[in-house]
Amino acid sequence: MIAIDARAVAQQITGIGQYVQLLLQQAYEVWPDQQLLVVTSPSCEDMFSQTWRSHTRWIWRELPISAAGIWQIRTLGRLLGELDVTVYHTPDCTCLPRGRWKNVMTIHDAIPMVNPHGIPFRA
Repeated sequence: MIAIDARAVAQQITGIGQYVQLLLQQAYEVWPDQQLLVVTSPSCEDMFSQTWRSHTRWIWRELPISAAGIWQIRTLGRLLGELDVTVYHTPDCTCLPRGRWKNVMTIHDAIPMVNPHGIPFRA
C-alpha cells in the first residue's frame, strides 16, 4: 500500500496544496487498482473530489497537523504500520516517521531558501 500525506491541502490551495491535488489526480488515473492511504486533516474535508473519496481501493484517515511534532510522528507511524504501508510520500519535510516503509519527500523550491543549511534531520 502507498500512503500520500495530503494534510498540506488546507482551506485554501497553495503551491504545495496544488501539488498534492495533482498527485492524487494522477494516482487516480494511473493506478486505478492500487490500494492507497490518503492522510488528511480535519480542515481539508471539502478540498477533495467525492469521486476520489468514494474510490473503493482508497482509505481516508484524518490526522490533525499538530505543533507537538513527536505526537504527530508517532501517531502517523502507528497508522502506517497498522495498514502495512510500503511507501509513504509527503510534501512536508517536517514529518518523516521511521518504520518498515520507504519515505519519499518532495522538496519544494522554497525550502532551500528557508533552510539554506539543509534539512535538519536524517531521512
